[in-house]
Amino acid sequence: LIVKVQGNQMGYPPYFNLSARSPNQKYYHQLFQYQNAFNIFFFGVSFIVLLYHVLQYLYLKERVYLWFSIWLLSVTFTLAMTVGFFIGSLTMYRYAFWILLSNGVFYSFWFFGRSFIQSKSKYPKLDKVIITLPILLIIEIILIAIYSVVFNPQTRFTGLGYHYLVLNIFTFASLILSVILVLKKDLFAKYFGVGGLV
Repeated sequence: LIVKVQGNQMGYPPYFNLSARSPNQKYYHQLFQYQNAFNIFFFGVSFIVLLYHVLQYLYLKERVYLWFSIWLLSVTFTLAMTVGFFIGSLTMYRYAFWILLSNGVFYSFWFFGRSFIQSKSKYPKLDKVIITLPILLIIEIILIAIYSVVFNPQTRFTGLGYHYLVLNIFTFASLILSVILVLKKDLFAKYFGVGGLV
């Protein structure tokens, strides 16, 4: 038996764990059984929490719920992709789709934080940094998604390695911002700063 395989569009090489089994044992020792159940559970939890906060926003019309819902949407989509929802059926632009959705966790976190601590009115100078950081990341994410579609690079950590370098710089800048917020007297700033550190 000769099988020809190639990696998927995400850049991951093919993985095999072949076994011979009888037809009545086809579900015996399923691969990643625990991990799949774990991811499905957290997908369900995040989806329920997302629905709750969307309803909160629709009822109260407060932007903090909108930004938290957008962050939760990115979390929910990312968890949905880990259990095989919709991304498995994408044969083209899979990496671009993934990078646009999953990286929303990073920038939407700071938009939520900005609304949560009301930095625009409380800390106008710091607010300029808080808004600039996620906007720069959004621009970089869009450029990477376009680049991956147009040039079809080898995406597994090397062809687009600078994106992960940008994420590290973003994380370091977020760490500094979080420490600054923890040092503020305002309790909401402290709470969000601690969340940012975590």
